[in-house]
Amino acid sequence: MIDYSHALRCYISFRAQTGLLIRSGSEGEFTDSTIECDPNGRMHINGYVWAGLMRRAVERLEGGAAIARSWGKMSEDELRVSPLWTEATFLRKNDFDVVVNPGIRIDREWGVTEDGALYEDELAIPLADIPCRFTIFCSSEEEAGQMKEWVADLLWVIGEGIETVGGGWAYGFGRLQPAAVHFAVLDLRTPNGRDALWKTDFKGWQEKVDEDALAVRRPAIAAGKGWRTLLVEAGVADRQLLAIHTKTPPLTEELPIDMPDDFVLHRPRINTGGMETVPVITGKAFRQTVLSREIERRLRSTGEKACLNSSDEKRQAVIPAEEESNRCCNCKRCLWFGDTRQSGILSVGDAEVVAYKAETLHRIALCEHSLQNINLFSGEYLTGGRFTMKIIIDAARGKDPHLLKADECADAVYSVLAGMQPGKSPPGWVRIGATTGCTGQLTIHAIQSATTGGI
Repeated sequence: MIDYSHALRCYISFRAQTGLLIRSGSEGEFTDSTIECDPNGRMHINGYVWAGLMRRAVERLEGGAAIARSWGKMSEDELRVSPLWTEATFLRKNDFDVVVNPGIRIDREWGVTEDGALYEDELAIPLADIPCRFTIFCSSEEEAGQMKEWVADLLWVIGEGIETVGGGWAYGFGRLQPAAVHFAVLDLRTPNGRDALWKTDFKGWQEKVDEDALAVRRPAIAAGKGWRTLLVEAGVADRQLLAIHTKTPPLTEELPIDMPDDFVLHRPRINTGGMETVPVITGKAFRQTVLSREIERRLRSTGEKACLNSSDEKRQAVIPAEEESNRCCNCKRCLWFGDTRQSGILSVGDAEVVAYKAETLHRIALCEHSLQNINLFSGEYLTGGRFTMKIIIDAARGKDPHLLKADECADAVYSVLAGMQPGKSPPGWVRIGATTGCTGQLTIHAIQSATTGGI
């Protein structure tokens, strides 16, 4: 039995870098999944979600595997009560917004949408800081001091975007930025220490580490737990149109008199004057259209085997796993981008479009026989703007690093992006968004690459 004589209380203030996909497991009135809320309408992030985030983040640190195991990754012969106790988080109705996030699965064999593959999820957009409270029980004051260093280091890992909260890691959802962390070491041998242990309105914080101090820590990363980050500066090509379309108008006070049939997708965000909506290029569209399709094309052109489709009905496991019950495809395309039975290793988050310009394009559909007008329709498109896409390639998500070849995946991603810079390939070779037969050209202006811990 371990004698826990001290406790480290922690309070973290997180800012959401992207939307949170905290699924409740229930269907909504208009969506296939809803975010988890309590009966009062407050968004709920349960303690298990926070504990999982802390364990995964600390496990990436050099020497952190033992800490992660003691926090809940114990084997059957060492089962005991975890010293990590996490509290649930509730965000009030005014502290977050809910948007409908549309999705569609593409048949890679034909390049068209699959029948019945349209789905929509509720996505929470936090408009205020997200509190996270937890306690680590320790056997001494010295151990509590060591735990403070582990917590500060794992927060740096979370701030890098490699470990997220909720679902949708591959599409950049759930990325958090720690704004500050407060610590207090409690002596449980004293009445005051025991009394302060479970106070919900605890104010006796002894130390604060702010965002700037967390950002410069640069802890050592364990072997095989590293990742590569690419920051891609891109924009709408000169004199071109581009849009990720939605049927839902942006949540603004003023709507255009000439309402289009399709709008440029916006996400809400908070600023000094309140809430506003901004156009975004979704990480899902960029990941699927720019990276997955082009890399699969290159793999096939060099003789690599690749599945034609990742759906259960049409998937072709060209190099299946040994266990029939876990029959996952081991072709590079499925290992890197995932399939219906395993996740990939590549994450692309939504990017806000800055200095954007937009206009509505009116078009007429003609009957191919009589050449008569049969339909009038319009769509809103971006005519200018720049955005920065954050791409992460994670070497720690595959079961077999030798088979995974994360470094080769990172090189392939970089090669595709570098080829989209001016003068490197024909303009419009890679397109994104709606009506790519005549729109969707973008230009890559710069690429910054950084490797953390080796991959």
